[in-house]
Amino acid sequence: MVFDKEYFEGDLIGRTLPWGYSYYERWYRYDGVSSKGEYWKDKAQYLYQRLELLDKTVLDIGCAKGFLVSDLRDQNVNIWGIDISEYAISQVEIGVKKYIACLDALSYLEEIDKQRIDVIVSLRFLSCLQDKEYIKRLIYHMNRVSKQQYHVIDETLSDKFYIQQSTEKWLQYDWKKGTILVSHETGKETKKR
Repeated sequence: MVFDKEYFEGDLIGRTLPWGYSYYERWYRYDGVSSKGEYWKDKAQYLYQRLELLDKTVLDIGCAKGFLVSDLRDQNVNIWGIDISEYAISQVEIGVKKYIACLDALSYLEEIDKQRIDVIVSLRFLSCLQDKEYIKRLIYHMNRVSKQQYHVIDETLSDKFYIQQSTEKWLQYDWKKGTILVSHETGKETKKR
């Protein structure tokens, strides 16, 4: 699959595609008293508190346009992001560009020394991968270089373009103890024991 303008901007360029977004932007909303009125800012605040990110080094794998990286940097988190999409990286906000790179996740992690990263975060990235051997190698290296992991998993996306499997199936991979997998559909968190 190609993660290009068609994938990220669907409706904005007149093409709604089953594997992409209608458009990938800063979605505005109001979600109760604690909401900052915008999806990515709310997600950043949640992760900041949930993963206790103060004074931690964080990597966002599959960061797309870098919204989460930007919003966590606004909270003084030492976070950077990587994504394989040249198009997405070209759309990153100017103030955060120096913290984001266009890289393949596995190739990047293979070059990192053991436990250099406190927390690896991925939001709906793993479901985009189709090669199970690649996934196994990626998990091995995520385990090797990080102390903690948090991954949001899509369980019901189109199986024509994504891996369609339950969180329980994802848990069968050889994750490091304590890794948190979250169902995008239900919000249920499961921790690897």
